[in-house]
Amino acid sequence: MADPDRDAQLGSRTSIAYEAARLRLSRLKTEGGKTRATASRCAVHISAVALGVERVGVWLLDEGERALECVDQFTLSTGQHTSGARIEAARYPTYFAAMQRRRAIVAHDARTDEATRELTESYLDPLGITSILDAPIIREGRVVGVVCHEHVGPRREWTQSDMAFSSSVADMVTIIFEQIDRLDLEAEARHEAEQRSDHLKMEALGRLAGSVAHDFNNMLAVIGLLARDLQANADPVVAQRATEIVDNVAVSARLARQLLIFGREGASQITRLRLDELLARIQPILLSAAGSSVRFSLTVTSRNPEITADPSLMEQIVLNLCLNARDAVSGEGRIDVRVRDPGPDDAIDPSYVLLEVADDGAGMDEATQSRIFEPYFTTKPQGTGLGLATVYGIIRQLGGLVRVESEPGHGTTFTVALPRAEPE
Repeated sequence: MADPDRDAQLGSRTSIAYEAARLRLSRLKTEGGKTRATASRCAVHISAVALGVERVGVWLLDEGERALECVDQFTLSTGQHTSGARIEAARYPTYFAAMQRRRAIVAHDARTDEATRELTESYLDPLGITSILDAPIIREGRVVGVVCHEHVGPRREWTQSDMAFSSSVADMVTIIFEQIDRLDLEAEARHEAEQRSDHLKMEALGRLAGSVAHDFNNMLAVIGLLARDLQANADPVVAQRATEIVDNVAVSARLARQLLIFGREGASQITRLRLDELLARIQPILLSAAGSSVRFSLTVTSRNPEITADPSLMEQIVLNLCLNARDAVSGEGRIDVRVRDPGPDDAIDPSYVLLEVADDGAGMDEATQSRIFEPYFTTKPQGTGLGLATVYGIIRQLGGLVRVESEPGHGTTFTVALPRAEPE
């Protein structure tokens, strides 16, 4: 005989447990910075404990809505999380049709319920699942997935409280995913704004550098002419001083040319060239520059490494990056030069070819990375601060881009993306 007081007490305890679980779920969305997998992991754990269900999973439809993919599946008895399973729509059309009705699938007996019985042989029986309670995840008016509660053991009669709680879990997951998307969009917007700001700053520095270099070059030319006249002076001391002036004018002129390149005003001889052939030609120079204690490797995997550029300027790019890597290694270490095609994770148009120079040296913090392409900025006691500025200027002239990935103590990778040569 039923005991009304006992049932009321059980219902009260269940209600309290569900409210506590809802509170924990609501707090997930305020933490921010979570990936879908991490948020799903927390949600399924909380829900499984609250409902006392053996298996709870978050499943999302793929882009073509041809399958459900498991983001996270929690098993209560083992405490284990798994992911990656797929359920194909073509194999289970009735289940997918039921899910798309935007209502919960409440299967007290999953093996006989119309919506879930087609899952019996391949999914329910192997896992011992007897009852299913699926709550749809709805975004912008359409079902994008489900939070699936799978009971193992004697069939379970889902109560109205169970159904309400499962729906609230799905709603919470929806809210969390929407917040994650918003945070991702905000982060992307900030990143793009920072990139635009950096680009405008470097453009302004380039124009300033070009203007200063022009005037500087003109003054150097006058000084050089006057010094050469003095070299013919009968006084040997004066002639020696004049020779020193001429030599220093030549050094200054080279620095001015680097500034002109940074300012996108340096002269160049553009031709078609293959990066693999250029690197093979200058490899002995790179090996010598790296030093005997550094492990140097050169790898070319690009199917078409042909670009349009000035060979001497390309050599300057590679040499500057390798010298920079050598200084970062400071003794034993490695320098890897790679020429490859862009991959899915690069977010770079496949019409570009990538030149990478990586080292396992000291690395850089974010503050240093933000300034490394500025002219005259250097962390080296004997550096001029023009090497990487010149690299940046040449790459911009070629219509390419350069990025740096680095972390203190974990090395640095410079990635240069250059447009491939147009087909002849």
